[in-house]
Amino acid sequence: MNNTHEYLLIMQGSNYEFFYQEFKNLFEIYFQSETFTLKQIQNTLYSLQTSFKLPNKSHEFFTRITLTKGIYELLFQAKDFDSILEELHLRPHLYSQTFAVSQINIKTKANIENSTLAYPIGKQLHHLKANLKEPNHLFQYIFIPNKVYFTHTIFENQKTYLKRMPVKRAINKPYTLKADMGRTCINLLDVKSGDIVLDPFCGIGGILLEGIDMNLEMIGNDINKSDLEHTKTNCTHFNLKEPTLYNADSKTQFLEENSVDGIVSDIPYGKSSRKLGVELYEGFLQSAQKMLKPNKKMVIIYGCFTNFKPLALKYFEEITEIEQYMNSSLTRYILVLKNTKKK
Repeated sequence: MNNTHEYLLIMQGSNYEFFYQEFKNLFEIYFQSETFTLKQIQNTLYSLQTSFKLPNKSHEFFTRITLTKGIYELLFQAKDFDSILEELHLRPHLYSQTFAVSQINIKTKANIENSTLAYPIGKQLHHLKANLKEPNHLFQYIFIPNKVYFTHTIFENQKTYLKRMPVKRAINKPYTLKADMGRTCINLLDVKSGDIVLDPFCGIGGILLEGIDMNLEMIGNDINKSDLEHTKTNCTHFNLKEPTLYNADSKTQFLEENSVDGIVSDIPYGKSSRKLGVELYEGFLQSAQKMLKPNKKMVIIYGCFTNFKPLALKYFEEITEIEQYMNSSLTRYILVLKNTKKK
């Protein structure tokens, strides 16, 4: 890879496949012609190499990403802090206004005071002022056993979606989808701000809330009228724009053909849906194939005790499937499908 730029990534959570697929998909959406490599260094720490310099943190790529805890531009690396001091050479013209310094320890404890970490930076970048609350530049020392990385922070996940977790919603129901999982599933679609995304089993709106927050045009449908009212209540609670809502049987084509850019849903797989079985799923798949634009994606979350996937592959092409362990009685599968129908 010529003119390689190297960054460090810290993964959020423990499901590498979910983390990787979200990062890969968003990277391809926003940086279409670019390539990257991702290699594990230690536990949740990964090395990212790209053929171009990443944009600043205001880019939509960063406002959407969920399972990446932070992205840091690698400036120097050495066996220990003293060696970093010997090699550290910063170019003052690249940095302006204010800075702060911090440290991340992975499988080790450096026990170095922040004032000691900040000293060489302040000495070389003496035109900068310290600002611990809102610095223009945050330098991070990342310590692992027998190595230290000196980095410049590109992105740190503020986890604003946590305020929309089920317990924070005005109306909540058991087993409703968590905000981070719903958000990540949306990120497996090929959609950007302004695109139309449908959740055909929207329930009380967990997925819709995240899509609206990402500036997508969200459409929700549910056969239960009271759940649609709960969705409205939750949107109002979080001061989010109300989505377009339908009260239709998901087995029917309630939208025009080729009218949505993506479909994402945590489909029913409780006792009532098991009674309907093939009729519910197959009818939904037939209607979804019509409403979804050609070559666009559908992401479906389903339970380990359902027979959904064989039916889905009759109508859609599989891109990938991710296993998400929930508890001893439930494993969820995230199935990413492509609509390969002809126009």
